[in-house]
Order: sequence, then structure tokens, then C-alpha cells
Amino acid sequence: MPLTRILNQQLEPADTWEKIEAFAKGLDPERKKTEWIFRGQDCNVPPKTALERTIEDFNLNKDDAFVFEFTLIDRFLRNLHIVDPSIPKSLDTVELLALMRHYGAPTRLLDFTYSFYLAVFFAVETLKQGADTFVWAIDALWLQKRALNHLGLAGNVFMPGKYDEEFKRYFMSEERNDFKPIVYQITPDRLNQRLSVQQGTFLCPSDIRLSFEDNLGAIIKNEDQNAVESHIKLLKISASDPFRKEILGKLSQMNISRASLFPGLDGFAQSIKTALLFPSTIEIYREKRFNVRDREKEEQLRSGKTAGRT
Repeated sequence: MPLTRILNQQLEPADTWEKIEAFAKGLDPERKKTEWIFRGQDCNVPPKTALERTIEDFNLNKDDAFVFEFTLIDRFLRNLHIVDPSIPKSLDTVELLALMRHYGAPTRLLDFTYSFYLAVFFAVETLKQGADTFVWAIDALWLQKRALNHLGLAGNVFMPGKYDEEFKRYFMSEERNDFKPIVYQITPDRLNQRLSVQQGTFLCPSDIRLSFEDNLGAIIKNEDQNAVESHIKLLKISASDPFRKEILGKLSQMNISRASLFPGLDGFAQSIKTALLFPSTIEIYREKRFNVRDREKEEQLRSGKTAGRT
């Protein structure tokens, strides 16, 4: 269980912004040999896909996972034109799964981002007082090579995010003799708006009857543990309430907020609470509020005098 072992390490939590920055700077900053992708989550368990969590929450038989996935895809696709007629009908499988994740449907796709600081935002945004939160960093290039070796495709061009037939053969044809559990980085050929804004990508398990961690373990089981830990890293953030506010404030100054990550009125409305983190902003609005009230009083007085003359 590679991710569980990493979680069980005695990690020194990052309790200052400088330690968070130091973690990012230590990940081959020039990215000559690696391509890091990140996931923030506020729980100390190995990452799970939304489909995996749904099967567990509903106490369903995981052996029927492919049937459950087909059910969800079919119901989504059959009703998509009713809910939003503007969405193209010619979506391939990965584009469709990405769109389903965009709107919150449970799929096999596990959300990651190319942006370390976006992952930090998602890790701390809903963090409760006194809790720890985590950012997973995975070297996608290293992971892809392990998956291709496991499939016997080393040296081949393998693009399941672009070519639908490749995705269906290696991720959805569980009855094939050569079907193997893997985890592979996948990005749709056509991005939806949210995926583009969030610099998003996905890690995708092939055998959804197994856990995400078991699929990952299948392709790195013969790897040295030190090698695994040099390509899969974990940042633990211990965020007291003041530190959480500091993190969100610094991210806001980097234009990382709900407004920027979730375009539209809903994201903007959810983001305005960030303004409360800046004392200088509060003082400006305190003065503005008093000025508004003074003007309203003056207007009321003028209106009263005018009424008296008439």
C-alpha cells in the first residue's frame, strides 16, 4: 500500500508560509526531469476517486463497478441535452467523464492540478481549526513510464486522453485477457472551462473494481521504496486559524480564490468572504459605511426640509 506507507511517515508539518514555499522549491524547480502534479485534500487517507467513495458510501458490491459506471454515464448522457443543450454531443469518453466531474458526478477520474498553489488552496480552504491538511505531489512522467512498462507498451505512443479507442481498450474492457490495473495521467483533448482555469488534469485507474491505491500499487510494486518516495511526496500543513488566514490571504494576493477558480456568479459570491481576511480592507469599508450613513442622514434631513416647505 504505497500511499498508506507515505502517509504513515513521521512528517514534520509545515507551519509557516516559508516552509510551504520550501516544499515547492525542492521539487526539481526547473522540471527538467519531472512533471509534478498536485492534489490538496483535508483528510489523512489515501486519495480515492468519487466513484470509489460512492460505492463505499452506498455499501455497493465493488465487483459491479463497471456496471455502476455505465449506469452513471448513460443517465448523464441521455439527459445532458435537456439540462444544457449548448454542450456538444460529440464528446469522447474522457471528455464526458471530465464534464461529469465538472458538475460533481462520481467518476473514476481523480482531480489533480499542475499548480502547487492551487492544490494548497483546495487543501486549506475548508480546513477546520486544529486539523491537518495535505498536498500530494506526484511525478506524472515517472508514473506514466511505470504504467507503460506494466502494460508492455514501453516506448510506444500512448494517448488515452486523445484517442477514445485506446481509453476503451485499456480502461473499460475488463473482460480482455490483457486487462491490467494501472493508474495513468489523463487530460481530455478538449478542456472544459473549469479544467482550463484550474490547470487541471486527472489520474485515472483502469480497474475500478479495485481501489485507486491498489491500481497504483500494481504498477510500482517492484519499485524500491526510496524511489517511490522520491517521486510521490506529501506535504502536511498544520494550520492554526491564524495561519490558515495567512495562507488564504497570500493565495488571494496571487489571484487564487473561488472567483478565479470557479468562473461565474457562484464562484464570485463564494469568494468575497476572502476580503474579511485583510484588516486594511475592513478599515476602508468601515469608513465607507459611516460615510454612506452620513450621506443618508443628510438626504433625510434635506427631504424633511423640502417637505416642510411644501
